[in-house]
Amino acid sequence: MPWVWEEQLAGYPGLKDHVDQWVAAGRPGTFYRFADVHFGGAGTSANGRCFMEALHAACYHLDHPSLNTEDHWERFEKQHKRVMTYDVKREDMAEFFKFLERDSVPLDYAELYKSRQINSLNSLADLVAFVRRKKLERGCYLVCAGQHRLDHCFVLVVRLHRGPLMAYDVWEGFEDPPCWIEPLTNIKWIDTVKAIYRIKKGPKPEPPRENQLSKTDKKRARMAAAKSAKNAKKRVKKRNQG
Repeated sequence: MPWVWEEQLAGYPGLKDHVDQWVAAGRPGTFYRFADVHFGGAGTSANGRCFMEALHAACYHLDHPSLNTEDHWERFEKQHKRVMTYDVKREDMAEFFKFLERDSVPLDYAELYKSRQINSLNSLADLVAFVRRKKLERGCYLVCAGQHRLDHCFVLVVRLHRGPLMAYDVWEGFEDPPCWIEPLTNIKWIDTVKAIYRIKKGPKPEPPRENQLSKTDKKRARMAAAKSAKNAKKRVKKRNQG
């Protein structure tokens, strides 16, 4: 690998590995076309965790950092039997959101799952125009965007009264503060937008319907428990008399 690649990718071990695979394959076409076929997905931050880090930053901005924790991520990885760093696709993001809902994490899932038509957003200017045209509500939005077919996630912050659009693009979990807000215009590399999800605090989700009992079933359960307790007392009394 030429020294310039080594120098530019020194902080991105997963991406460097992708370049190595492209070289080993005989450099078929451009690296970015090869990456689109073989590695398409978010994760071009230094540790490949930009999706998770963007969620952390969004929850931090909402002043509810505990909504999304490392425990959620680890349990999700264990269930899906894969390490969710680099190549995180929109299907993976959707599965993780469903996992949070099943885990009763209080997010507004109606907003989170809302479909947004984002066709033909091919630049930072297009993204800004989309926000203004659609009049996106004040709040946090997780954006999955790309450059040269490599995807990256960051947080878009929409403010009141058409104020300047802001962003969180870096998460440093061991720092205080762990992230900082900056003008969206600093993120100049966008050449496509793949998805926009609103991250908003919501009520605690109801448990799955199959786990909910009707009033009649609850009454039957109480009666059965009372009958069982009564029979247990009878058995104890009978043993004592015997």
